Amino acid sequence: MAAHWKGAQIPDDFCYMHISRPGYTGIARVSEDSANVVLVVDLNSMRGENPDNFYRHTVMKNRGSAKNFAKRRTCGAGPSGGVFRFFSKTHSLWGPLLAVGDAMGFIDPFTGEGIYLSLRSSEIAVEIAVLALKNSDVSVEFLKLYDKKTKARI
Repeated sequence: MAAHWKGAQIPDDFCYMHISRPGYTGIARVSEDSANVVLVVDLNSMRGENPDNFYRHTVMKNRGSAKNFAKRRTCGAGPSGGVFRFFSKTHSLWGPLLAVGDAMGFIDPFTGEGIYLSLRSSEIAVEIAVLALKNSDVSVEFLKLYDKKTKARI
C-alpha cells in the first residue's frame, strides 16, 4: 500500500525503514515537500478493514512515522499489490562466481521481495556449492545448474 504525503521534509539522500507490527514502512523523498510512504503487510492483517483507513492508522501507529507525518496529509492512496516476480536480465553466474541477492539484479526495496531473493538465492547457492564440492566439479559448466535452479525457483 502506498501514498504520497504532502508537507513531508525528508532528506533526499536517505530512505527510512520503520519496522513494527504488522509489517514495515518505507519512506523516501519524491519531491521538495512530499514523500512516498509504502506500507508492507500481510493481507490477512487488514481483517477486512477499509484499505485507506488501515493504511493511515498503521502508518501513524509507528512512533517514527507519526513524528514525521502527524501534521501531513496524503495525496490519495496508490495501488496495492501482491508478490512481484523477479527475472534478472543477466545470469546469476559469472564465471565460477554464484551471484546472490542484489548481485543478481534489482528489486524495489519496499516490496520485501529483495529480502526473499537474498535468502532464497543464498540457500540455492549453498545447495549447488555443496553438490559441486561433493562431485569435485566446480567448473562453470557444472555451476550453470545454479543459474537454472534460481530461474526456476525464484
